[in-house]
Amino acid sequence: MTVSRILTVALVVLLLASGMWWVKANGFLNDTAPVITDEAAGWPSGSGQRHIFLDIAAVGDTLIAVGESGQIWRSSDAGESWQSVDSGVSGLLTAVSAASGKELWAVGHRGTVLFSDDAGLNWQQRPPGGLESPDFVALDVAFGSEGHGYIVGADGFLIVTSDGGETWSRQTLPNRYRPSDLNAVAVTPAGRALVVSSEGNVYRQGDDGDDWEALGQVSYRSLNGILILSGGDKWLVYGEGGQIYESADAGANWQQVKSVSKAPYFAGRVLTDGSVVLGGGSGVVVKRTPSGEQFHLDSAQAHGTILAVHERADGNLVVAGEQGLGWSDGMDYRFEGDEYGATGRKRVQQRLDGWLTRQLLAWNNERRSYYSDNEPRIKQWVRATLAPAEHREASHGVFTTGVYQDIRTEIKSLEEGEAGLQVYSLWSPGVYIQKMQSGAGRTLRFPVDMTDDEYDDAERMALVRRVKQAGLDGGLVGPGLATTSFFVTQPQSGEGESGNALPQLATGLFAQPGEERSFSVQGLWSQRLEQVVDATPEEGSADTPASEANEFHGREDFLYTVTRGEQAYGCEEQEVAARTPELEQKLTTLDGVVKTLTVAEQAKGSRAMAKNAHWKWFTADAPSGYQRSEYGEWADYSCVKTLAIVYGAPGSSNIAVALQAEVDEWLSGSGLAWGPGDLEVHAYRLTTAPSVADQDQNF
Repeated sequence: MTVSRILTVALVVLLLASGMWWVKANGFLNDTAPVITDEAAGWPSGSGQRHIFLDIAAVGDTLIAVGESGQIWRSSDAGESWQSVDSGVSGLLTAVSAASGKELWAVGHRGTVLFSDDAGLNWQQRPPGGLESPDFVALDVAFGSEGHGYIVGADGFLIVTSDGGETWSRQTLPNRYRPSDLNAVAVTPAGRALVVSSEGNVYRQGDDGDDWEALGQVSYRSLNGILILSGGDKWLVYGEGGQIYESADAGANWQQVKSVSKAPYFAGRVLTDGSVVLGGGSGVVVKRTPSGEQFHLDSAQAHGTILAVHERADGNLVVAGEQGLGWSDGMDYRFEGDEYGATGRKRVQQRLDGWLTRQLLAWNNERRSYYSDNEPRIKQWVRATLAPAEHREASHGVFTTGVYQDIRTEIKSLEEGEAGLQVYSLWSPGVYIQKMQSGAGRTLRFPVDMTDDEYDDAERMALVRRVKQAGLDGGLVGPGLATTSFFVTQPQSGEGESGNALPQLATGLFAQPGEERSFSVQGLWSQRLEQVVDATPEEGSADTPASEANEFHGREDFLYTVTRGEQAYGCEEQEVAARTPELEQKLTTLDGVVKTLTVAEQAKGSRAMAKNAHWKWFTADAPSGYQRSEYGEWADYSCVKTLAIVYGAPGSSNIAVALQAEVDEWLSGSGLAWGPGDLEVHAYRLTTAPSVADQDQNF
């Protein structure tokens, strides 16, 4: 070993040893080491809600929001706070409408029709009887006066009631070709219903209530909503590609309205003063004044798609969409739970793209040979969390100009150093913003970090928006943008070995004197993920680790995958993806389980993509074509491979046996071609310890 090498190693050891006081003082010893249920393992921290919401209705001062997985939430303070109520269903709810008094109707997939007569406190299923297809997909519901109501849906589905929902009858629109999806319905002050379709058509109910008139194909793109403006004969429709059209003569003629956005519009509202507001993709909100001719971009923008808007008494908006439920204060949009970082679908996407998820899916998709089936899988890495140094002015957290540049340079040096380290961070090519793009049949992805060496205030503001659009706050970027984290590992040098990234990482993080750094090290942990080979230990016995060699001590937590066994016959991809929420619900109630993530979450966006990227199709059980790519890394070369990832509760022991029993019980009554034993539970141990160098370690 050369003299320079000896001096370098000595410096690393000395600095790490002298840094022990900092680690102890900041609570990073084993008793407080981060576990897999918090952001230190790449998951969002806190308790922000995870669902999308598609519609909002008001009964007096009470707001009702409906959305994903049968969610119904209720607010009695104009959206300042929300409480979940039991809907009794688990499918996607697409729309909710107030009828009369305290009556509300909600509709959705799987033929779901719900009714409440107490302002949304309690709900009961009210399926319309006598229908040929009870499993229809309902996309919207509206009620007028005197008990007249309308439900529209997929493939030209239209039913009407004239007695407040006691009885319903099927009606048919004058479709020239095949029936299109009916995306929205509205009722004029005169009591006539209007319907818009996925093929850009507008329909008007006849005077007798039975016949419908086609007013023509207003747009060649999907129309998602319709608003009744002043006087009742002035209408506005909106939809895909930022298209807005207006008629001043009850639909006889239409003119396209200028808009500043090409994002699809999904939500609209006529405000008390006559202004019109529309919300849509990428958090776009546009407004038009009562006397205006053009829509203008609202200065306040959300970071996820807006799917419903409602006006508060103070003139601000309550909104629902990709980020869940939120409100505008005139300057910005806030969402329920965003004090913890990402909310709504972005919270789920953060988990889907997370470090642990990537490791587990990659392992489960490996095609292993007869000789390697029982070989251990082991992965080690170091996780670092950095923040602005206390002596530096950092009003913008880690995105403060100097701090951001220094951290970016540090990570780049780790990646380009002689050790060949691999870094997963905000700057990695695999960290991207994901947007649904209608018409193209694909999801748009582009890197979050697109900066060059120039980084000024304008680029900082753009980067912060990209971070929030990607849902990274609360994960790779800490809540409040105060910290950033990254994972450092080495390419595997052999089966069961992952090398040791600690010395190289420590050299970069501790080489400079503290007063010269623009950032400080808030946390430095070593983590080791290993498969437990004996996933079904006998009662009272210790489970067998993947490798007895290379001992690694620290806090232990367990996580599990539910995967298709090699002997499982057939794929049944779409049915399996649709049914995994049932399995998720079953496993989540088991003692020792804190979180689950299923292939259904991966499939939802693909289902919506197949329907003009319309979020009312954001469900795993929606009709879909033969698209294996929609399952991403959850599928191997032929079929869905991994159905679920299960995260154990902090400090719990290995519960693989109990999980396998629950999975087999579910298979027994699932109606799938698979039976008990065709799905296998694999157990993994995650060991987390503070990264403090062992002075006896050979660097």
